[in-house]
Amino acid sequence: MKKLRITFEMRREGSFDWHKASFDVNFPDDVAEDVELQQHKSRYVEGPYHNGRGKKPIAELIQIYAELHGYDSAVFDHAEIISENTEQQESR
Repeated sequence: MKKLRITFEMRREGSFDWHKASFDVNFPDDVAEDVELQQHKSRYVEGPYHNGRGKKPIAELIQIYAELHGYDSAVFDHAEIISENTEQQESR
């Protein structure tokens, strides 16, 4: 497992101001590496067909986060691996 920091921007309906936010999530190594390498083109961000169809778990996570904080929309900005082997650290 690797910890991935996901950074995104969110805004409220009718506003022109975007607010940057981020959160850290543990992902399996292959998922974290794919997202860090491919960024917004990763199938985990944009969906398996890169045209908005199919599951896109990271886009869905940031949208849920935005809605919970009173925003209407959110867009992915970038992601970076911030720590590795989080499974070993958590078991201690």
